[in-house]
Amino acid sequence: MTEAVAAGFRFVTGGTLAPDNPSYVRRAADDELLQACLAGRFAYVLSSRQMGKSSLLARTIEQLRERGVTVAMVDLTAIGTQGVTQETWYAGVLAEVERACMPQTDLFDWWAEAAPQPIVQRFIRYLIEVVLAELSGPVVILIDEIDSTLKLDFTDDFYAAIRHLHNARAEQPALARLSFVLAGVATPTELIRDPARTPFNIGQRIELADFNAAEARQLVERIGPGVADTDAALADVLRWTGGQPYLTQRLCALLAAAPGANPPSAAEHVDGVVAGGLLSDSGWADPHFQSVARYMTESPAELKADLFATYAQVLAGRRVASIDASPVHNRLRLCGIVKRVDEQLVLRNGVYRELFGRPWLRKHRPTFWTPANRIWAGALAASLLVTAGFAALWLRAEQATAAARQARVEADAGRQQAEQATERARRATADAQAATLAADAAAANDAGDPDRALALTHQALATRVTPVSLWAAFAAAEQHQALAALLGHTDVVDQVALNPAGTLAATASHDGSVRLWHLPDGRQAAELRGHAGPVIAVSFSPDGQRVLSAGHDRTARLWDSRTGEPLLTLQGHGDRLMAAAFSPDGNLIATASQDGAARLWRGTDGRLLHVLEGHKHWVRCLAFSPDGRQLASGGNDGDVRLWNVRSGRLAARLAGHRDWIRSVAFSPDGRSLVSASDDATARIWSTRDARPRQVLRGHATSVRSAAFDDRGARVVTGGGDGAVRLWRSSDGRPQRRWQHPRGWINAVQFVGSDQVLSSDDAGVTRVNPIAPDGQVLTLLGHRQAVTAVAVDSRTMLALTAGNDRSARLWSLRPGSLLARLRPGQRAVNDLAWSADGQRLLLAGEDGVAQIHSPGRAEPAITLQLDSGGTPSAAGTKTRASAAPGPSRPPPEITAVALSADGRWAAVARKADADDGLSTVQGFDARTGERRPLAGPGHRATVNMVAFSPDGQWLVSAGDDDQALLWRAGGSAPPIALRGHQGAVNSAVFSADNRRVLTASADGSARIWSLPDGRLVRPLAHSRDGERLRMASFSADGRLAATAGDDQRVRIWQVDTGALLRTLEGHDDIVMSAHFSPDGHRLVSASQDRSARVWDVASGKALFTLPAGRTDIARLAIYSADGRLIVTTSDDGHARLWRAADGAAVGEYAHADWIWNAAFSPDGQRLATASEDGSAAIWDLGRSAADPARLSAWMAQRLERLQRPAAAPPSPAER
Repeated sequence: MTEAVAAGFRFVTGGTLAPDNPSYVRRAADDELLQACLAGRFAYVLSSRQMGKSSLLARTIEQLRERGVTVAMVDLTAIGTQGVTQETWYAGVLAEVERACMPQTDLFDWWAEAAPQPIVQRFIRYLIEVVLAELSGPVVILIDEIDSTLKLDFTDDFYAAIRHLHNARAEQPALARLSFVLAGVATPTELIRDPARTPFNIGQRIELADFNAAEARQLVERIGPGVADTDAALADVLRWTGGQPYLTQRLCALLAAAPGANPPSAAEHVDGVVAGGLLSDSGWADPHFQSVARYMTESPAELKADLFATYAQVLAGRRVASIDASPVHNRLRLCGIVKRVDEQLVLRNGVYRELFGRPWLRKHRPTFWTPANRIWAGALAASLLVTAGFAALWLRAEQATAAARQARVEADAGRQQAEQATERARRATADAQAATLAADAAAANDAGDPDRALALTHQALATRVTPVSLWAAFAAAEQHQALAALLGHTDVVDQVALNPAGTLAATASHDGSVRLWHLPDGRQAAELRGHAGPVIAVSFSPDGQRVLSAGHDRTARLWDSRTGEPLLTLQGHGDRLMAAAFSPDGNLIATASQDGAARLWRGTDGRLLHVLEGHKHWVRCLAFSPDGRQLASGGNDGDVRLWNVRSGRLAARLAGHRDWIRSVAFSPDGRSLVSASDDATARIWSTRDARPRQVLRGHATSVRSAAFDDRGARVVTGGGDGAVRLWRSSDGRPQRRWQHPRGWINAVQFVGSDQVLSSDDAGVTRVNPIAPDGQVLTLLGHRQAVTAVAVDSRTMLALTAGNDRSARLWSLRPGSLLARLRPGQRAVNDLAWSADGQRLLLAGEDGVAQIHSPGRAEPAITLQLDSGGTPSAAGTKTRASAAPGPSRPPPEITAVALSADGRWAAVARKADADDGLSTVQGFDARTGERRPLAGPGHRATVNMVAFSPDGQWLVSAGDDDQALLWRAGGSAPPIALRGHQGAVNSAVFSADNRRVLTASADGSARIWSLPDGRLVRPLAHSRDGERLRMASFSADGRLAATAGDDQRVRIWQVDTGALLRTLEGHDDIVMSAHFSPDGHRLVSASQDRSARVWDVASGKALFTLPAGRTDIARLAIYSADGRLIVTTSDDGHARLWRAADGAAVGEYAHADWIWNAAFSPDGQRLATASEDGSAAIWDLGRSAADPARLSAWMAQRLERLQRPAAAPPSPAER
């Protein structure tokens, strides 16, 4: 137990609080337990450690005794589990009861006399015949630390006896005076473990909840003078602790003991204390955190994989419904790392998120479970019929090796079978080798060596193409981010640079050389020699034609970037150079030196223009303002100085830091400057009046790097404490914090407007999403510190420099992701490819539709639904006139479509009776010009729009019980397809442009003719009126499929309307059903979390795809060539399957539901639309669908990493 004193008040962390301790906080559980005991009810308090169970029991005991209740407290840890027998254990329990109740009868005499009877019977008799017989009032027996009994093999009878004492009350009224309270870290289902016996199912559950705001306030108010704003401090304490009792007391104690500083905000003060006291190495040593970690890592083997997989989902913010009967969920809750909120499992608090985040998960998860391989379990189960995980790979390797030996025996047994047996032996040996290599690759990934994992899985694939080696190769490729390793330097690489075109990289090394490299293949273009010592700075001129380097030999040098020839040598400094930079127009060069001066040079001829003197120590860093008129320099004297570039005179001295300046950077508009210092602060200065605008406090040690975003609205800082912090530049308020697990931060930069890149001294670079629900991308490969980073947000490339003598080029798009498109801030509901695959139309809840050219981040055209204006090709709008009154947000877009010829786009939206707009609107897809559709439209929300294959017709399906058939371009009023008695959920054309098929909530589908819109025939899918979700045609138009809420798919003959097949097997609503391109198969997706592939001719299910691991499967469709199937799920994943046999070949993740997915016409890309506010385009070249293509991709990547690649697999090996 530890205590901290604040104004005479003691915060107590750990141990049992005395009943009268003022730091005890009453909760609802106090009254619930007391009332249960007074009423004679059995109860149990089962929760994670350090939630206040023992303190609650102590307080309850005192209150019960004050009311005349006899209370016996039995702490089972005092009895122990080592060397005890069943006899001595029961006697020990009753000895504690005797000591509290003090009956006249001696326990041990009575126990010896009753010895011929079974132990449990003696236990029950003693309580009835001695305790209740000799005491007249109520008796409560509290048993604490019951989890210690889980190690004993005889305690099932103990809990069964307690249950008997409860259930026997009806026959023995005296037992109503005896009640039990059980407390500990266990669940009721664990108490009686014998499956043949009735589980422990009695008693009132007393829930020990975290402190709410009112309860936590009692502690925060006692912190003392270190907290000026109690409300703000309370919010920040709860932000970190979530009200967890131990952590709340602990943090309050740390705040009470913190020095009486005066930070600009409570958040900064609390964050700093948390970083130094809870998240530091000393904080991590806290027994509380060690206990949580042990409870996770020492979980039973049969639970461990599922436990870590479930925790990973919770950590990622996914919805995980809490299941009381789940051993995995119960263990996570007893561990304390998660809690139940609104029937969902959620991470308990911010401290746990930092300490037990992805780095901890990656380090401690079972070795066969990795984030990139989340679907190994399903893939292996389907293809190998073995248990999930890399443990299965080792088993597979052993089995294959045994099979190889057996095959060789058979080969020797008979000459006639020798050739066949030898071939079997060869294949079995290859299987074993491939499985072993795949397992080795898993270990390499877990050890943080993705390069080796890629090489090993490539070798496994070359050895033999098996489901194991194929999936291992995909998993390794998906996790691999390094594009090339730039090797050749013989000493530390200190600085890197990218040319403006993104085609050339420069590296500066302590080996005295600068090297130029072609991108993206990483081939060396030139080696620039001339410096007589380490080179510590390198940069490209704004036009990319020249390279500037600076070194310890007191010189800066200019080089021709095309030829590598030296152009100029800048000499004059009296000591080593520390930095060098081009002005924005490339006409000037600035250098900084340990001689205490900066110098300005003319970039054309190297003439010295100005010597900038004034710093009292080394000049460590410098930066030009965006307009090139000012130069900022930062020195070891703690000063930042602004210089007039034209005159060379000092414009301002920015004083305030108390230690070295590590970096300086201007905002994009040049009005602000941020400086990072070893005094643990960063400061934002006004460049107009030289006054500090904000002081950014929160880092525990030096701030080593700072940068503005591209709008100047935010600043990111990286510190020696391993923390990366995001701040609002206008007021200095902290926005986000990310923690590197090891090493200080050497460099931070923004990547676009929504990510922050940070590199540390442990060799790790991370791309941190600013959005709270985003996923961190970790770049592993450097063996030592990453010293510098260059980022190109346009190409999403990063170049890192390392103390391991290498530079590495990285893709900042995770795995197979080619682009992530965000049309707004809310869900993307639908998308559609153009026929040539060069454009993608997407739209969502924000009421904005965009046409993108894949490969470009910005939309080519923005189509926006509102009351006026014409979208422009630049994505802006021009209004013809401004409508009076307040503006209203555009309604949600529900569906989009592109015509096959690429001319027309259709956008459908939710209905809004007040705006008078049609719920379907047309556009010229080439220009974005609005093409109003003639005539009345839908009177309700539109669910789907589709163009006919020839591009001449448009059909829309609406909640107003009708579909409308329009001429593309909207020149004529629509034809209404009426007859349904419920909302029309889907409408599609046949491939020959002769038919339209609609599906309705009334349980029927209808076939209509073109061009007259005449009803051909209805298809009565559900006699009970259960709604249809969708309907589809086969490619030849001869068959139709319907799917709906009756859990069935039905196949119909279009010409006659005859029902051909009813496909049964799903256990919940069927969301979609689509034919394969050849019409021989059909794939369906269901809310039962599965997709099924059916044989159309026989109606038999061929195989089941586990499409939704934790949530419903929403969609399943074939690629155009019929080789692949993609399924989408509300668990946030699109999964790729081989259509022939259902083998898993890829998985692509969003942070929330995926509403729709579509293959590009060539089948090489996949587009997905998600509730997380983004659409994504994925490269299928890394998928396991084509072993030869995947192997070739891996070979090219390994060549760029300068690692040997294995020979490609032969046709026989495939």
